[in-house]
Formats: sequence, C-alpha cells, structure tokens
Amino acid sequence: MLYLADVDMPEAWEVLLIALKRYLSRHGARILSITGIIGQRQVRISLDSLFHYHEPLPEYPRLMDAVRAILEQRSQLERLNKVGVTIDKEGDSYFIRSTRKVIHELIQGPDSVHRGT
Repeated sequence: MLYLADVDMPEAWEVLLIALKRYLSRHGARILSITGIIGQRQVRISLDSLFHYHEPLPEYPRLMDAVRAILEQRSQLERLNKVGVTIDKEGDSYFIRSTRKVIHELIQGPDSVHRGT
C-alpha cells in the first residue's frame, strides 16, 4: 500500500509549472503560432487561465496557494525563474511571463518536471 508520506510531493514552483505545461499542451501551439506571426518574443498568460489545469494537492488545494508559496519563498521563485518563467502582478491579477523559446521547450520537453537546485 502506498501512503502519501511515501510520495515525494512537488514543490510550489513545480505545481505551477505542471499546471502551465498542461495548459500549454492544449493552447501552446496556437500561442506560438500567433506570437510568431506578429513577431512577439515575450508571452504573458493570465494565471486565471491555469486554474482549470491545476490538480489539487493536500498542500496546494488551489493553484493560488502554490503561487503564494512561490512569492513568499525566494528559493521557490529562483527555481521558477531558472526555468525561464516569472510571475507578474498587475492590480489584483497575476500573470505568467516567459519567452516563446521557453514556451516551445515546455511544450516539447518531457512530461516530468526536473527538480532544479
């Protein structure tokens, strides 16, 4: 029998990245196509768009719980930034910002999220 304590739970930055990769698996090709046509190098995605793609976890039942943990812990933010993803806040709204290159890599990359150090 497998207990939750036996499973290595993802860190907050990984939870956000998993939701982003799930979102990109559905919308990434369109995003790359549109941004390529207009010559846009930066991509900004509303965090609200990722809520549907988040799988609740005991520590992070809502995606915003993971985002708060990332913003409160410098090491979490640094790991996310190392992958090439940042979090922007505009008013009460949060956005994921990255480059077309990173978006392409996230779409093409392996399904698992590599733990950065």
